[in-house]
Amino acid sequence: MPPPLRGRWVASRRRPLLLGHRGARHAAPENTFAAFNLALEEGADGVELDVRLNASGDVIVCHDLTLERITEGRDRRALHELTTRQCDAVRLASDERLPHLVDVLDWAERHGACVNVEIKADGQRRRKLVRAVARLTEARAELENLLVSCFNPVVVQLHGLLAPSIPTAWLVDSPLLCRVPLLPHAGSAAIHPREALITAENLALWKRRGFRVHTWTVNDVERAIELARLGVDCIISDNPGIIKRALAGGTPSLHPLPDRATSA
Repeated sequence: MPPPLRGRWVASRRRPLLLGHRGARHAAPENTFAAFNLALEEGADGVELDVRLNASGDVIVCHDLTLERITEGRDRRALHELTTRQCDAVRLASDERLPHLVDVLDWAERHGACVNVEIKADGQRRRKLVRAVARLTEARAELENLLVSCFNPVVVQLHGLLAPSIPTAWLVDSPLLCRVPLLPHAGSAAIHPREALITAENLALWKRRGFRVHTWTVNDVERAIELARLGVDCIISDNPGIIKRALAGGTPSLHPLPDRATSA
């Protein structure tokens, strides 16, 4: 069984832990170093990001199966069809590149940042992706700054077997699944429910089962304040700066982000 969260994940603070959802993507291209750096500048404790496997077997930070949305339609190729050389040649907005997970882990070590690595299990060669992620994460276990999550509980458990020193979490957006007694135990350390699933009753249930509760994607400041008062352990937001300021003293609500994928 992988371990619970330690270190900065559980450090004493007056507010929930705060992660930038794919970085601070309200103002920088998602899942890029620009977004990750901005998240830390805005006061986040770390970032949440998504990973996929390319044709060369390297783990690339990217949310979607294809490049279409993040290149605004300029490139419609599927990530799993691209070699590492081809991935490195892709240019996103502001001339940003597709990061390699290994480079993001180096970045997190330098900055002392928490990183939630979400494995995208909807693509091809899922087992190879999990093995590749596990090799990279287990090698960094002593830093205690990594958490691996997935919507697929089998993937979560497989990563736990391959990288037993790395805490894991199960992502859930179903009101039915989140109350099935055994499923939350797919993750060793936390359950990651969509913010709409957070109620006082559900939160108490998950806490009684021994889980930390990390919720996504919270962009409304009144909801963030409510969730903090309920006792969630971590808030994941597209705009960590405004959420942090809200938790410290209040600020107007955000408007929804246009034309962007909103899943975890």
